[in-house]
Amino acid sequence: LLISSEKKWNKWYKDGIELPDTSAFLKPVVSGMYAVKSVKNGCYSELSNGYFYIVQRFATISIQNEYVKLAPNPFVDQFKIDFHLNEYDQLDLELTEMFTGAVIATRVHLNSGQLLRFPFIKAGMYMCRLSTPDKTKNYVFNIIKM
Repeated sequence: LLISSEKKWNKWYKDGIELPDTSAFLKPVVSGMYAVKSVKNGCYSELSNGYFYIVQRFATISIQNEYVKLAPNPFVDQFKIDFHLNEYDQLDLELTEMFTGAVIATRVHLNSGQLLRFPFIKAGMYMCRLSTPDKTKNYVFNIIKM
């Protein structure tokens, strides 16, 4: 959700093209670079800095009635894992910074529906590897921290 500091008279832009929405809130349905102008004291402001919004509700892997999901993606401070695996009821997690390969965090014995908090990591792209405790199955997701 994108939010303008002004309640009304906004002009939203996606990739430099004006959108018809003039509300204070904009929920993009398409990924792109978004910016806003607003009216204050009768004049339009300068265009805000652009914000690249990625529309990706969740990451999922589904095989033969089994699934592993992460949501939301991108995330701010936390995301949730949901899974159903026929032979496993827990997963282990390793979060790795995409560009450096540095392991940022690990968690073990995670249950489906568990909320994972990562307020301490910086914004960027990460690889999230979820694996069964015996390491026979691995699920890898690219996730973005906002």
